[in-house]
Amino acid sequence: DKNIMMVEGEAKECQEEDLVKALELAHEAIKIQIKGQQQLRELVGSPTKRSYTKPYTNEALNEKIIALAKDKMHAIASAASAKHERSEAFDALKKEVEAQLAEGLEDQDKKLIGFYFGELQYHVVRDMILNDKKRLDGRGHEDIRPLEMEIDILPTPHGSALFTRGETQSLTTVTLGTPLDELLVESAYKSDY
Repeated sequence: DKNIMMVEGEAKECQEEDLVKALELAHEAIKIQIKGQQQLRELVGSPTKRSYTKPYTNEALNEKIIALAKDKMHAIASAASAKHERSEAFDALKKEVEAQLAEGLEDQDKKLIGFYFGELQYHVVRDMILNDKKRLDGRGHEDIRPLEMEIDILPTPHGSALFTRGETQSLTTVTLGTPLDELLVESAYKSDY
């Protein structure tokens, strides 16, 4: 209630002193609302501060995962393999790491293996892209995948096209008709028929 935290507004033009007066006037109105909120909080007995518990971590486990998987992970990421092959290789490596490290660990540490593995994968891929200037599929930063297009590939619609770029595809169709073919929509407010 002592400081203004954020201001949102819209205006065409105004003098600086007018804006300051408007902010002060708004702040006084907000102080009344804050006082009401504080009274309500005291009435229900809610504490003024919430407690925060830092998430459980195990740096020794993280270091083991890095030592065990980082080089293999970099090899997978830089192999320029297809997306599904790369995903399968990452999954197999994750299972290998879990098999080697999970034995004898407590449940909370077992859950951290997947988290730390994901963090390591993120950093390895990011470093490869930024430092080696190479994407996961082997392309450089400036390389663009070709866009392939085929038209009229479906017999029934009036128009259809398939766009393909790498492993991403988009099939688009269009069918023309008269206003009588229009979709009729009924809602609580209006009927279109």
